[in-house]
Amino acid sequence: VELSLESRFRLAMLATVRDGADASGGDLAASVWGGWIAYQAPDRAAVRDMARRRGVEETMRAPWPGLRVRRLPPPRGLALEVGWTGEPASSSALTGRLAASRWRGSAARWSFTSRSQECVRTAIDALERGDDQELLHQVRRARHVLAELDDEVRLGIFTPRLTALCDAAETVGGAAKPSGAGGGDCGIALLDAAAATQTARLREQWAAAGVLPMPIQVHQTNGSAR
Repeated sequence: VELSLESRFRLAMLATVRDGADASGGDLAASVWGGWIAYQAPDRAAVRDMARRRGVEETMRAPWPGLRVRRLPPPRGLALEVGWTGEPASSSALTGRLAASRWRGSAARWSFTSRSQECVRTAIDALERGDDQELLHQVRRARHVLAELDDEVRLGIFTPRLTALCDAAETVGGAAKPSGAGGGDCGIALLDAAAATQTARLREQWAAAGVLPMPIQVHQTNGSAR
C-alpha cells in the first residue's frame, strides 16, 4: 500500500493511542520521517476520541490539533553516537509517577516545561543556522534541566551508567543527555565528526562503564511528507 509519510505516521499513532494517550509519538515520527526532524505531538486524547466518534478513515483526513512535523538539516560537523545501558526502562512508568506526585501542578513543573521548550527551540534554530557549538550547548542545557528534575522528584532518570555516558562525552569535547525513558535505557552524544580519536575514546569509556555503543546511523526516509 502506497502511503504518504504523514499517513504512515497517523496510522501508527492511531494504533498506539487506542490503548492509552500517554505516548508522545516522537519515536514513531523519527521512524517514519527519518533524518533530523522538529516534532510537536498532537493532542492524543483528542485524536483517540475523534477516531472513536468518526472512524479511522475520517480521522486520517481531519486536522490533528497540535501536530507539527518538519525536516531539519543535520549538524554540519557533528557525529551522533548512541549508547545503551543494558537496562530497559518504561517511559509510561516514569511519567505515571510524575502524574501521581505533587510536582504535576507545581511551579517547578512550569519551570521545567518552559526551560525544556526553550532548549528545543534554540536547538532547532542552531540546526537551521548550522551552529554546531550552540547545538552542543543546548544538549548540555537539556541534560542539566533533566538532572534538576531528577534531583527534585527522585525519578531515577540518571542511573550511574547514564551519568557515565554523559560524562564521557564531555571529557572528549562533546555533549550528551539521556534519551528515551531515562532510568536506564539509552543516551545520545554529539561530538566532532572529524575527530576519530575522540569517537574511539568515547566508545572505550562507554565500554568501561558498561555502556554498549550502538551501530546506529541517521537515515532519511524517502517519500512525500503529505
